[in-house]
Amino acid sequence: MSVNRLGVGLCVLGMLLAGAAGQVAVAQARHLVDIRNFTGGADGGTPAAGLIQASNGAFYGTTAHGGIGFGTLFKMDASGRLTTLHVFHGQSDGANPYAGLIQVGGAFYGTTQGGGAGGSGTIFRIDANGRLTTLHAFRDQPDGADPYAGLTEARDGTLYGTTVDGGLGFGTVYKMDASGRVTVLHAFKGGADGDQPYAGLIQARDGLFYGTTAYGGEGYGTFFRIDASGRFTTLHTFSAADGMQPSSNLVQAANGLFYGTTVGGGSGFGVVFTIDTSGTLTKLHAFSGASDGANPFARLMPGADGAFYGTTNAGGAGGFGTVFRIDGRGTLTTLHAFQGTADGAYPSTSGLIRASDGSFYGTTLGGGTSWAGVIFRLAGPPA
Repeated sequence: MSVNRLGVGLCVLGMLLAGAAGQVAVAQARHLVDIRNFTGGADGGTPAAGLIQASNGAFYGTTAHGGIGFGTLFKMDASGRLTTLHVFHGQSDGANPYAGLIQVGGAFYGTTQGGGAGGSGTIFRIDANGRLTTLHAFRDQPDGADPYAGLTEARDGTLYGTTVDGGLGFGTVYKMDASGRVTVLHAFKGGADGDQPYAGLIQARDGLFYGTTAYGGEGYGTFFRIDASGRFTTLHTFSAADGMQPSSNLVQAANGLFYGTTVGGGSGFGVVFTIDTSGTLTKLHAFSGASDGANPFARLMPGADGAFYGTTNAGGAGGFGTVFRIDGRGTLTTLHAFQGTADGAYPSTSGLIRASDGSFYGTTLGGGTSWAGVIFRLAGPPA
């Protein structure tokens, strides 16, 4: 698969239907429950981001559309009872939050992909009562445009993020201090330097930050390292064989390796890979587009059992994506295949979370009773 802009791809994920034969994963029954069906109206629609469970036990998230057309922020309890905390208005406060939230102290921080005073997206803070403050409005140059990814809180409290566009035209890496001042750490140049970082950053155990670009390198994306002062190194250039268009955040496992996914490449339907801090990549699984799914946009989640859990955006028995488990040897098991109207379609770009009750929670971009997306709960493995 090759998508000219992943942002466009996010709007037409329903077209990413898998069909090629290949390795067939063994399905394992796992009980999935839709606990919220979005209508696309006042309650929001197209929840592109995953959820977070806050310190008060409630779940918080975003919808990219709905409200008055520009997306919403919401709070939800475990039964699916939802409260809309904020409705975005476009230029005044941002539009289309594709990323999820992070909690810092008693407040939540996030980004909108568009809108704001500069028309290129925003960084915002919202408290538990729904009072929203725009901290920064992107203006394309020099600070960047279209922050599809959310924020990462570093150990010193500074927030880090990426924009897909702007800067020199290929996206940026930035940091924001407690006062809301944004500093551009790196403006991508395209080519070998990388192009369009759809994923956010991870601060690794070595204190440095690691991330990916969806394009650049040989055209299929890059893996890079950057420090707090902006010293930048490209560590790996993706190829069609080892994966194309990495677009999800990385996770670092106990063994020190990063685990991630690519939307395409491998057998044509994306891969799960590991990569070390020097850029040495190992492909764990190449999706076939059949029962094991296709086109994993979302990050992986470490499970209590030592395996990783994730989603594919297409493929599976219903053609609408899957939830899967993969162990460190690359053995993949399909846990659920989405069916569309019944339970959701096209799982979100942010993946699963494991909640305090031991279950997995996630969202889908479409499907459900109104085809505006759902929030689902899936039984997790024993702790």
